[in-house]
Amino acid sequence: MTAKTIYAIHTGPVLVDVIRSLAKELMPEVRVVNVVDDGLLAEVREAGELTTAVSRRLVGYGVIAAASGADAILNCCSSVGEAAELLQKVVEVPVVRIDDAMARQAAKLGPRIAVVATLATTLEPTRRLIARRANEERHDVKLTSYVAGEAFDSLLAGNGAKHDELVNEVIDRAMRELADRRFDHPVALILNAQRAIKISHQQTRACPELPHLVTQITGQRQRGGDGSDP
Repeated sequence: MTAKTIYAIHTGPVLVDVIRSLAKELMPEVRVVNVVDDGLLAEVREAGELTTAVSRRLVGYGVIAAASGADAILNCCSSVGEAAELLQKVVEVPVVRIDDAMARQAAKLGPRIAVVATLATTLEPTRRLIARRANEERHDVKLTSYVAGEAFDSLLAGNGAKHDELVNEVIDRAMRELADRRFDHPVALILNAQRAIKISHQQTRACPELPHLVTQITGQRQRGGDGSDP
């Protein structure tokens, strides 16, 4: 039997090793091909939102991936997630937003959801996705957003420890603000950060009763790690 192939489209190099490691752990029989264009996120950050030019470029990469034999395509950046939905309209292979499984879980866990991100351009696409999934579940959810302002630039500068420190500070603030009501109304904490897996492990130890949803883990499991195809 020929091994299945997933093409992972990245807007920067940060998650390449993370995705490769998760794939090896969750679906070792699957081959992963990483496509990286760090100009995509740079353009989105400069514009403050997803642009038509960036969408066209991402769709182009996806079309090439499908023509190259991809069995599935994983979009690895929440800031351009809505472009992945455009891609799905032009290719026959499944296209997975890395944050979609997370959004589905959060919609079920709500009704109160805290979204922590390292980029402002991530927040609105994530909020829209969660709201849509909640509407499909016929659930009412209340979203609160937090941005760890300089965390992403710290990571790009090679200072992962500073990135983690800044994100943890924002998570701690979110948890303090939600603490008084947390046990009356379930809260899910969404982590949209490049080192979210490590941060989530730290936060889970500090507050085990609060569900933590990590983009990279839920996204990878959606495409193969939970027994689904490929």
